[in-house]
Amino acid sequence: AKQRKETAKQDRVEEMAAKLKAKDAIISQMQEEHAQFKAAKAAEEKRFHELRQGLERDKESLKHSLEEERSRFHAEATKIGGMQEFHAQTQRELERAKEETESAINYSKMKEESLHT
Repeated sequence: AKQRKETAKQDRVEEMAAKLKAKDAIISQMQEEHAQFKAAKAAEEKRFHELRQGLERDKESLKHSLEEERSRFHAEATKIGGMQEFHAQTQRELERAKEETESAINYSKMKEESLHT
């Protein structure tokens, strides 16, 4: 009876040891999965950070390009405005020259007529 009691006790100890070993295996597996998850998360955060930096660089590049384009547009508009003003001034000078020429022709005609009369 004592032997049976000892054997039953030994069986319970072995059963508990087996359960403990199984739980240790589950814990080890969960720790490994957790470590893999942390590594994957860190890699994802690094990729996200790099992507964000790339987007910031693209944004700055586009901002710089926009400023250059605005500057070129302003210079071109100023140039066109100057050309339009030059054209208008030339038109005014041509009109004035035309009027002076017509006036001189009319004066010349009047002078010629007065000489013939």
